[in-house]
Amino acid sequence: MQHKKWTIMIASVLITGSLTTYALLGSYPQLRVHQAEQARQLLKRPEANEIPTARIKVLQEALYKNKQDDQLWYQLGHAYLLNGEYENALTVFDYAIRLANTLSADHYSSKATAIYYLNKQKMSDEIDELLTLALDIDENNQTALMMLANEQFMQARYTQAITLWVKILDTNQAGIDRVGIIQRINQAKQFVK
Repeated sequence: MQHKKWTIMIASVLITGSLTTYALLGSYPQLRVHQAEQARQLLKRPEANEIPTARIKVLQEALYKNKQDDQLWYQLGHAYLLNGEYENALTVFDYAIRLANTLSADHYSSKATAIYYLNKQKMSDEIDELLTLALDIDENNQTALMMLANEQFMQARYTQAITLWVKILDTNQAGIDRVGIIQRINQAKQFVK
């Protein structure tokens, strides 16, 4: 008899616990829908503005461990550029330039880009100097050539802009927006006539 009471009591606890859990969680199909929604949220692509912010955090954490890594500083500068934080980008590019053993054209053209945007997209003597330094190191530096071509176009010097854009296309570098450049060339040609 004693054994029978324990069996009934254990069965009651298990049934009551199962019913309570079912009531709290809802039905199985509702639980599956909730789990599917959570999975979608985890796999959701981040918004465009979330990517640079996340990248900035990762780079800052890496720099906390190694403050003398000029490449990490350079990458952080680009993340700031993408995030529209031009003053921070300029500061970080300056630091990357000070730390670098060998300066590349990208160091100078990236710094020029940060200053350009800080200067409300207007060229200055400092930007010209940085672009000249970049092109002295690499005459095909895409960033420097693109900035100069765009400036020529904005100053209604369409033939010079076309020449620079063609030079960019002729380099066959990876990552060139060929379609965009060809569209700009065609637009400039309309003004040359």
